[in-house]
Amino acid sequence: MTHNTMLHTLVTLADWIRWGASAFGRAHLCFAHGTDNALDEARWLALASLDLPLDLPDIYLGARLLAEEREKVQRIFEQRIHDHIPAAYLLGETMIAGLRFKTDARTLIPRSPLVGMLSFPTLPWDVNIEDISSIADIGTGSGAIAIACGYGFPNAKIDATDISAEALVVARENVYAHGMETQIHFYQGDLLAPLPHIRYDLIVSNPPYVRSESIEQLPAECRYEPRLALDGGSDGLATIHRLLHQSARFLTPEGHLLLEVGEAEVALKDAYPSLPFHWLDFEGGATGVCVLAAKELRLLERNEGEGA
Repeated sequence: MTHNTMLHTLVTLADWIRWGASAFGRAHLCFAHGTDNALDEARWLALASLDLPLDLPDIYLGARLLAEEREKVQRIFEQRIHDHIPAAYLLGETMIAGLRFKTDARTLIPRSPLVGMLSFPTLPWDVNIEDISSIADIGTGSGAIAIACGYGFPNAKIDATDISAEALVVARENVYAHGMETQIHFYQGDLLAPLPHIRYDLIVSNPPYVRSESIEQLPAECRYEPRLALDGGSDGLATIHRLLHQSARFLTPEGHLLLEVGEAEVALKDAYPSLPFHWLDFEGGATGVCVLAAKELRLLERNEGEGA
């Protein structure tokens, strides 16, 4: 039986999802951009390609697909299998923490645990959420973290920066889609440099932190994402060093820096042994997110050479 003949035996939506999950497993795809397993990925791609809701009741999975519907599902499954294009890029959108974001290759695919944490904030340090009236999101990419802050801190003014003009086009589209254009403002430039001359109660950032030599070893799906947003230099800390040294000047006296450093956590601890990082725990097992108070960051101003 040829491949195409075999596919003609797939009749129902459930048939296609089951076949897709098996084919994704055989293709050794990476599931790190919206799902974490082949079955959920196949369901997501199949439903989205047919303009069906992701929470479609299971009773509809037995529905027979029309010929043109089967072609749509087959086409997107084969792109995923043969080209390893991330599902979020194939669909042009992704969901995280219940929020939907436009997504394409101009930005990283939103997946930071900070999105869920900041959408429904119960901040794990000694600060009153009501006291946070100004937030800066550094390296905003798709705008997902800034938008999460908009939901979690509806009365806060939010400024977001990115060095990529293309990324900011996507971020603005997402902000408009979430109706936050009067709350969130964007500035193009490097890290904190383009920000207005004010101080923030909270600076949040998910900067590049993958070591340069590791980029080519990433799964094929990750290599579709902009290298600029991934490459953290020889030790993963190139951008993080600068962010740490700049942040104190932009924080209020009682402000905090919330920083995701991922796999660079160990290198960061080694580079700054005297900094009292507060590392956060997440239910899903995510690691590499820390908090530093403004007064702690000022230690770097007194010892500018440490870790640099």
